[in-house]
Amino acid sequence: MWPFRRAKPQGPQALLHEGSEALRRRKLDDAVRLLEQASRLEPRNMAACLNLGTAYHLQGRFSDAIRQFELALELEPQSMPGLLNLAAAHNALGHVDKALEYLERGRLINPTHRDLHLNLAVAFAKQGRVQEAVEALQIELRNHPDNQHAVTMLEQISQRLAESVPE
Repeated sequence: MWPFRRAKPQGPQALLHEGSEALRRRKLDDAVRLLEQASRLEPRNMAACLNLGTAYHLQGRFSDAIRQFELALELEPQSMPGLLNLAAAHNALGHVDKALEYLERGRLINPTHRDLHLNLAVAFAKQGRVQEAVEALQIELRNHPDNQHAVTMLEQISQRLAESVPE
């Protein structure tokens, strides 16, 4: 007799779990397929919205990501991950002013949230507002001294500034 194999449950929570694992492993096509199924079955699931938006973002599907992050914010208007991800997607499309709107909204909700000021620095740098980018990175590092992305960005900006100073 063949061994009995239990079928994997395919309800929305199982799909969300599998999709989130695929996202964590950067298997983006699998993540999108599973998370889209989870979202169809449970369209008001915050984690599904955020994770599907993140998968789209990593695939370069920024408009699709924006729709998911906007839906997440409809479900939880003060979601910092929703705001930061929505800002990042707008930033990726070159909509820096729109990104800054969401980041400012986030600053009103939680001014010390991890990566908030890093994301502000990225937007400021895109606009050529170097001093504001440096100040935002310094705030990020005061709040989160272990934020390696902020350290790296600050080092890169400082190096570029040093190279641009005439001797």
